[in-house]
Amino acid sequence: MLHSSQADLTGCDREPIHRPGAIQPHGVLIALDPKTLEVVQVAGPAATYFGFSGQALIGQRLETQIGSAARIRLEAQFAHDPAMPRTSLALEVEILGSRMDATAHLHDGLVILELEPQRPLPAADVLDLVHSMIGQMRPAERLETLLQSLADQVQHVTGYDRVMVYRFQADDSGHVVAEARSAEAVPSYLDLHYPASDIPAQARELYARSWIRYIPDAAYTPEPLVPPLNPRTGEPLDLSWSRLRAVSPVHLEYLGNMGVRSSMSLSLMVGSRLWGLIACHAAAPLYLSARLRLALEVFAQLASLHLGSTIDLGEANERIRFRDVHDQLTRAMSQQGLAEALIGSRPNLLDYIQAAGVVVRVEGENFALGQAPDDGQLDAPVEWLNRTRSEGVFFTDHLAADYPAAEGFLDRGAGLLALSVSRQPRDYVLWFLPEVISTVTWAGDPSKPVTSGPLGDRLTPRKSFAAWTETVAGRSRPWRAVEIDAAILLRTTVLEVVLHRIDQALREKAKANIQQNLLMNELDHRVKNTIATIQSLVRLSSKSADELVDFTRSIEKRLQAMAKAHTLLSASRWQSASMRTIVEEEFAALRSRLDVGVIIEGDEYALEPRAALSFALALHELITNAVKHGSLSNAAGKVLVTWNEVSRDDRTWLAFHWTEVGGPPVMPTERRGFGRTLLERVFAEDVSGRVDLAMNPEGVRCLIEFPFERLVPVAPVAEKTHYGRAAPVERERPGTLVGVRMLVVEDDGLIAADLAEILRSAGATVIGPYGRLGEGLAAAADEDFDIVLLDVNLRGRPSWPIANLVIDRGIPVVLATGYSEAFERPAALAGLITVNKPYDSALLLSEMQRALVSS
Repeated sequence: MLHSSQADLTGCDREPIHRPGAIQPHGVLIALDPKTLEVVQVAGPAATYFGFSGQALIGQRLETQIGSAARIRLEAQFAHDPAMPRTSLALEVEILGSRMDATAHLHDGLVILELEPQRPLPAADVLDLVHSMIGQMRPAERLETLLQSLADQVQHVTGYDRVMVYRFQADDSGHVVAEARSAEAVPSYLDLHYPASDIPAQARELYARSWIRYIPDAAYTPEPLVPPLNPRTGEPLDLSWSRLRAVSPVHLEYLGNMGVRSSMSLSLMVGSRLWGLIACHAAAPLYLSARLRLALEVFAQLASLHLGSTIDLGEANERIRFRDVHDQLTRAMSQQGLAEALIGSRPNLLDYIQAAGVVVRVEGENFALGQAPDDGQLDAPVEWLNRTRSEGVFFTDHLAADYPAAEGFLDRGAGLLALSVSRQPRDYVLWFLPEVISTVTWAGDPSKPVTSGPLGDRLTPRKSFAAWTETVAGRSRPWRAVEIDAAILLRTTVLEVVLHRIDQALREKAKANIQQNLLMNELDHRVKNTIATIQSLVRLSSKSADELVDFTRSIEKRLQAMAKAHTLLSASRWQSASMRTIVEEEFAALRSRLDVGVIIEGDEYALEPRAALSFALALHELITNAVKHGSLSNAAGKVLVTWNEVSRDDRTWLAFHWTEVGGPPVMPTERRGFGRTLLERVFAEDVSGRVDLAMNPEGVRCLIEFPFERLVPVAPVAEKTHYGRAAPVERERPGTLVGVRMLVVEDDGLIAADLAEILRSAGATVIGPYGRLGEGLAAAADEDFDIVLLDVNLRGRPSWPIANLVIDRGIPVVLATGYSEAFERPAALAGLITVNKPYDSALLLSEMQRALVSS
């Protein structure tokens, strides 16, 4: 035998109340074959309505009893909508001279027809009644007013002694929030609470499916179905949507214990959720017509829509207030420190979410507002949060239940709403609510005793519904859904808008530098990969047209110039790049080809990033033009490059002078190529400077002026560099890799295709390319190859395992990277030849040849 501490509280939840095998006797249920409309099951007092027993109806055609007109309507309805489970047909029929109300629906493979005697309707027409009830429903800005109006309307129309609006709580318990009574003799249940076990889970599910449940006389004797099983399924007939469905004996006993003889419930749905019930009770049997109940069902549906709109409107107004305060906090956070913005001015976090107190905890330091636990009381609960709760938002109205030490500050922290706004160490925003000692009034003791009886050793309905009070301590008021949503929104904003400010203001400088270096290396890698992708796209687009080869090579060189400037900027954390270094790097790239003198003279100046990138590309165009057509194309020519400060228009400028002498005569031309367009238009727009390009017969002269605001201050150092004549060297020729089997591992598809084309053009046999770490490892272990070109980063994962495997096989490895030259690699791989993206195809081939020779 079960004891109270061992009682199976889910026993009621498992009762199959939708398949009771019987109906209430105030009508007749006839189950019909949907194709032939022959009777296959019957329940109820058939002899009263048809003059012979239900058994005698089995196998009969329905039209012989209700007429051909009703049969035609049934056939038409269910042929049109055969899957509709709810009541989809209401009609009047005459049987043996009596007018009957009939409803029908299709479910469990059968047409279920339910017949009841017609009873008076308190209006001339169902629609008139619904219209009248809706018209008298009071427009309400307050939810309480609307709910009281619902109770009043239903009580007035039906005549029930007591009509209640019963709201389900988050734990499925119930609370009577509105009530209308016909006489003072009927006890009031207003503001009483009912435990969740009073309405079991499967009963709540049926309420969510069907809008109405009606019991005219709880003292009825059930009428069983004949035969007892559905001939289509071999199981008891599913009566989920039946108006006459018999009621659980447990519920009938419950009603009897309350002194209720007749009851009706109308569902209140908000969206797809069962929000509550309009529950009706009468001390004596009360029979309502089927047409009146149909009107009440429509009323419940419209009332639910009104209820949902009222709730949505109230929440929308609150969300607008939250949004307004949130936007003001966001603006403050973008201009101030986190703590100062959130608690140091108005509006603040207590204006955002109303609580007793709030704490902003940053790097172990607490900034409090209002009534919150003391600093000494916060370390332990924050550590508990870090240890037991995941990142995000945590809330409770009973903190001591999860964290017993909270008993020590219930007056300020019985409830907690916490949002973490960083990872390690975690920073928090913590709202606190004080303890609210309240009295909850239950309809009787909510703990049901276990007794032996006709229903077995199980929980039975309690017999006393006298008010039973329970004092609730240790809890705060519950956090509302809109407050939780507001906290989630604020957390997202803090993470997106001000997290970097927290790092800058409160993290150790060394940790910030490490993080910034990682970010800049990743930025450098991605930017160079993007440039490499553009380069590859141009080259691949031109491979089918021989006349575009020179064009492709020029694009490649321009991108190389930009990549060099990117590297210089990355080295300074994207703060600036030395003008002298840009000039010398660009000349150094071509120095082996020059057999003329180049003089570079000027103090040290640093250009901001945008100016540095534009200047590098413009300088490349000047050098390229001089090599092809100008003073660097013969042995007698010279180039003088100088820069100095000048004053003009009450402003200070840095003037860069390019002067060519000794080259072939310059022929005037109206043609505006890429270089000239870049110098005269693009550069000037990017830098807000001035360019003066003169195509003089004796040589090109170019003046580029930078506004001083485009410079970054540095200590001036005057330097002069002279590139003397070098011995003539053989012009660059593409390398050859004839017969070499090359494994290519590169995760960018376009770059991989371009590499394969370059290598095949040099005579190599390409294996791959492979783009994933697993594919590369398999190829490195199984394929036969002479050398591997290996991207150091494969979709965010380092490719060192592939390099180690290839080295163990005694095969040379060439690394490819978009990182700067100082990128970290394992010590065992430090000596590997490395080529940088974007690729110089000639350099790539020569480095591959060098790796093969040195191996």
